[in-house]
Amino acid sequence: MDTAGKSLVAESPAMRQTIKSIREIAPHVQLNVLVAGETGAGKSLVAQEVHRRSPRASAPFVSVNCGEINGNLIESDLFGHVRGAFSGASDSREGFFRKASGGTLFLDEIGHLPLNLQTRLFRVLDVGKVRPVGGDQEIPVNVRVISATNLDLPKMVARGEFRQELYYRLMGSLIWVPPLRERREDIPKLIEQICSELKAAKPLSSEALELLLQYSWPGNIRELANTILPAQLTSVGEEVAREEVAKCLRHNTLATSEAPIDGMTLAEAEKFLVLRALRATDGNLREAGEKLGVDRFAVKRMVKKHGLNGDGK
Repeated sequence: MDTAGKSLVAESPAMRQTIKSIREIAPHVQLNVLVAGETGAGKSLVAQEVHRRSPRASAPFVSVNCGEINGNLIESDLFGHVRGAFSGASDSREGFFRKASGGTLFLDEIGHLPLNLQTRLFRVLDVGKVRPVGGDQEIPVNVRVISATNLDLPKMVARGEFRQELYYRLMGSLIWVPPLRERREDIPKLIEQICSELKAAKPLSSEALELLLQYSWPGNIRELANTILPAQLTSVGEEVAREEVAKCLRHNTLATSEAPIDGMTLAEAEKFLVLRALRATDGNLREAGEKLGVDRFAVKRMVKKHGLNGDGK
């Protein structure tokens, strides 16, 4: 289930150009990288590939979703805090920058970072030091920052919603991830990759595959996964039929690209929800459990119960 163990699929000319950019940019660790593309296009996997191909490949890769961190704690999460810095800070915390020191810090959804923290982030990148919340000393950090966004940052800069100086600092190099509709040649291999998460995946009928190849995929790879997995789980024949795929596609929406569990048995719904949580957390059992409202041991039991692939963390 860990996307770090998956390779980027690049059968299409558009994706081969992205791979070319990764190969050219990855070795130059002094350059920060901005990965741009639509929601669900695979920006996280591209960031991991940049790290894997860099001289820092053996050092930490720390991933942070700026859109999901608690607004009251985001400063502490990024830069750390000292004991007693605020109510509830019973211990010191090093923060994501120090955890990633020597390696790569991936800031996903960077456009959602509050303006006041954009200023602090720029200073950290400028001087190479962090000051923990409540602390009076700056601590050196050696981090390559890869950020990702599905937003139009230049327009946000023009509207005063994103700091110009931070934008230029983050965009040492730009990597564009094409939407799935511009890389249809990759769809069969992507389907194979998604189905590898199931130990007993069924083949797709030629009609089902043709439907998938012709669809516009507004939710990109995330929507593809949220179509293939429930179709596999609810299929009643020896292969997944066109009608079974079409039903899942009808349930998907541009806003969420989430496949509903209506029509699934309890076991099928549980299996799908576990798969979705693991995909969203790169196979991290603890984080998947938080999304599901259970502990990591319960997730591990469900992975074993449903015969899912992936060792988890």
